[in-house]
Amino acid sequence: MDGSLERDLFNLMAGNGTTGNILKNEVEIKREKFFENKIERKWLTSKEVALYLSISENAVRIMVHRNQITSYKFGRRLRFKFIDCETLIQKRGI
Repeated sequence: MDGSLERDLFNLMAGNGTTGNILKNEVEIKREKFFENKIERKWLTSKEVALYLSISENAVRIMVHRNQITSYKFGRRLRFKFIDCETLIQKRGI
């Protein structure tokens, strides 16, 4: 993954003026680019979910604690199903 996608999403979330006014469509295109090289990606990390939902990693953990998003533990690591993230986006209109 190139650093520009991560930087643009971070700047968008932080409200920095460095990215200008990124339209919602541009964010959707960036989300698609994020996953274009991944074939049938079923499991996502907390960082990937945060980028996909345009929220912070801490916000993802808070959502897990509040049972707003389904998570699975593999050892000490949290993993998320891609389909659950898509469902959340459709439900909330993120």
